[in-house]
Amino acid sequence: MAEDQFERNVTAAASSRDKEEIRIPLVAESVQVEKRLVDIGYVEIRKRVVTEQVMIPVELRREEIEIRRVDAEEGVETVDDPQGAFVGSTLRIPVLRERAVVQKAVVVIGEVVIDRTQVFELVDITESVRKERVQVDENYRRDRAALEEHFRNRAAGGTRTFDRAEPNYRLGYEAGYDERYRGREFEDVEPELRRSHTGADSWEHLREEIREGWTRARSR
Repeated sequence: MAEDQFERNVTAAASSRDKEEIRIPLVAESVQVEKRLVDIGYVEIRKRVVTEQVMIPVELRREEIEIRRVDAEEGVETVDDPQGAFVGSTLRIPVLRERAVVQKAVVVIGEVVIDRTQVFELVDITESVRKERVQVDENYRRDRAALEEHFRNRAAGGTRTFDRAEPNYRLGYEAGYDERYRGREFEDVEPELRRSHTGADSWEHLREEIREGWTRARSR
């Protein structure tokens, strides 16, 4: 369309015999620049304490003692009390000086305004709580015969009785029902049970009895 308009203008100018001047319009693009504010970062203001050495000149006075000896001239009066003339004594003359005393004062050199906003957050607090457990002996009484049979098969021909071994079976049995050890294997809780064991025999000697009580309780 721009070319058609250009041709029409030229043709009209050429057809007019009264005019000898042909004008051809020239166009160009113009650039318009706008300004916008954009975020290019931020400024942090930090407050910290620094220590620096300052030097303050102070003029201090002090006294100096000068001792001079002057010989007596002829004709000087004699001492009225010769008895007290040759008595030793000490004369102390205080010597003074000024000492600088430094005092510091905290002064305000400016201020920083900080807006404080209350925020709420959800946190999880972990705490130990105690609870009472009811120890039911019914299951143990039901399994006691099986535990006693395990003892007889294991200690055949020995002089040791089941009454002496029963506390070990019961320790493992009660540990098997203990909620603290839920989901754990015997090898995992064995160190804790070993610390709570107070028997006269060694742990290695009684370990199988305690383990059998644990296994029997866990099988239910």
